[in-house]
Order: sequence, then structure tokens, then C-alpha cells
Amino acid sequence: MSHECSHNSCSHGHHHDAASSSCEHCQHCSCSCHKKKCSFVDDLFKLADDAWMELLKDKIKDEILKNSKDNIEQLAKLAASSNQARWSEKLAEKRNKDEFEEHLKAIMYKKR
Repeated sequence: MSHECSHNSCSHGHHHDAASSSCEHCQHCSCSCHKKKCSFVDDLFKLADDAWMELLKDKIKDEILKNSKDNIEQLAKLAASSNQARWSEKLAEKRNKDEFEEHLKAIMYKKR
């Protein structure tokens, strides 16, 4: 879908700040008029927002561990051991298939 850009806004309805030539939505919009208006400052603000969210996420993880450490550890052990068993079975199945293929080739290409 194409978006037309007018003097202070685009068809997306985002307002452009004419004084600073930047758009408050440039990081979230695929409209080409916004991409032209983005600047290094906008990129730094986005980076700072992302870093803030990562720090918050880390603090939330800390709280979850503080309140549910035993359950989390049990779940992690269960998931890890189940996944290891699953992959062992997959590898054994692949080995069986490879062996079958080799036996089949030996029979099919056997000189008569």
C-alpha cells in the first residue's frame, strides 16, 4: 500500500515536525516519507528505548527467579533432559535410515 506525503503529514496520519524535519513515528512506519525524515538522533532515541526495555526485562527475570527459582530450575531441567532424549531418538532414527539406505544400495547395485 502506497502512502502519499503532504507538507506536515502522510496518508498514514503521522504528523511531521517541520521545524526539526523528523517524524515521531519513523521507526514504526514503512512510509518512505518517514524514512527520509529519520535522523541519527531518532536512531539513538530508539536505541535508548530498546536498552531501557532490555533492562526492565532483566529486572523482571530477576524477580521471577527470586520468587520461583525452584520451579524454574525444575522446568529447565525437565525441558533440557526431554530435549536431549528427543534428539537422541532423532539421531538414532537417522542412523537407522542411513544404514537402510546403504543396504538398499548394496542390493540394488549388486553385480549379477
